Amino acid sequence: MKIAKLSLACAVALGIGSNFAQAEILEEAIKGVTVDGMLRYRFQSDNYQDMGGQSGIDNTNTTNQYRALANISTAPIKNVSAGVGILYINEGATTGTGTLGGGLGAGEDGDFGVNTFTLTYAPHNVTNTTVILGKQLLGTPVTDASDYDRAVGALVLNQDIKGLTLAGGAFGSWSLSNMAGYGGSILGTGFDSVNKGLFALAAIYGIPNLITAQVWWFNAQDISDTTLFANIAYDQNFGGAFGARVGVTYGLTKLNDGDKTALTQVGAYNTLLAGAGLPYGSVGLFSNQETDNDLLKINAGVTVGPAVLDVNYMMNTKPGYSVMFDDMGAMIDPVTMGQIWWQDASTRTSLGVGRRIISGTGNALSAGTGFAMPVASGAEDSLSVITASIGAKNILNTGLGIHLTYVTGSSEYKKGNTANVYNNLVSSKREFQEITPLLNYAFSEKLSFQTFYAMLSTDITNEGASKITEKRNRYRFQALYKF
Repeated sequence: MKIAKLSLACAVALGIGSNFAQAEILEEAIKGVTVDGMLRYRFQSDNYQDMGGQSGIDNTNTTNQYRALANISTAPIKNVSAGVGILYINEGATTGTGTLGGGLGAGEDGDFGVNTFTLTYAPHNVTNTTVILGKQLLGTPVTDASDYDRAVGALVLNQDIKGLTLAGGAFGSWSLSNMAGYGGSILGTGFDSVNKGLFALAAIYGIPNLITAQVWWFNAQDISDTTLFANIAYDQNFGGAFGARVGVTYGLTKLNDGDKTALTQVGAYNTLLAGAGLPYGSVGLFSNQETDNDLLKINAGVTVGPAVLDVNYMMNTKPGYSVMFDDMGAMIDPVTMGQIWWQDASTRTSLGVGRRIISGTGNALSAGTGFAMPVASGAEDSLSVITASIGAKNILNTGLGIHLTYVTGSSEYKKGNTANVYNNLVSSKREFQEITPLLNYAFSEKLSFQTFYAMLSTDITNEGASKITEKRNRYRFQALYKF
């Protein structure tokens, strides 16, 4: 949306102009400024039976969730432009449990502030290179820019060779926005970001309507020595009526188990676990854990008219499979691969190092009860998941789309023989199934609606105990307006 001018009445109402002359100057100043963004509302309800594999523990949690985003960008002046993003989030409003609403439901509320703040230099009259400085979204395959993972630093992109994008990034601070929940923090200690270096290199090559290939390398200081992500995908549409696609994705992460830690106070919790009574930071974040993680995904799909079919298979060969920084990243497409199994405490199948950091804290008895399993030294956690989704898009040109997704998988933890702090995490097996019907409706180009009902059942068998089945159902309704 282009903004040509700001009226005098608006200037006075905003308190940014006290006379007509100042308003006129402001009108000239904002010519060429563009604004885009979105408003999103979600109603979400989670219902549990035998929650967390504990017999007789039932729970219901209902929230109204609000997001609003506005990105403001200036027109380039001598190849330089600036941008700022203003974001409001309230993800826990009006809970449906108890007598009084939690999460400041109808009261004054959650997170509001500057989401991005960038200066961009793009001398495309000389070279097809773009340099972005400042607080920016982390649009990488191991993070989730749609959920506002971001970093502060510099990103350089070059596209001088047709079809090839080269990227390099260096950041001094970075954040996974949903790592501890919006408005929350890890263990209540106020960790909103990791104030350590994050470095990235990438090469992405594509031929439109045929093939794409990408390779990424990351180093997250004191957390991940090496993270690699590689993908090759064939995706071709034959005249609009038929399409075929197939892809292979591989992720690998080598965690840092040295003495230093990027999150000092979390490192102190590990110190307590080790029983050494040492000062903050003297035991690494992933001490006493296996550090090798990998995950392979193979996907295939066809499109016939409005009908679509997608299948995926995922597995790991290393002791763990926490290969993303975020718990979703590019490995998960919720529409075609399931909505909740990869974020459920009972399946313990999160792919994200961020969730593993949280689970690795606390005392030994509670370790691993979060969204990921800390893999003890000498232990293994093996993941195998198959997903299949069938649906139709824009049925009869009405804007209506439907999907039905089925997931079946297992994650088996073998504790090993090495004595360490996590030995109380007994061998276990989690077998799960998710069935999710989903409905999309594009009311207009700007306004859309989505609703789904995800049904997840997890059989939990711990060593020396009988099987317990957790059943979790999530209903969501979403209205999204983009401008």
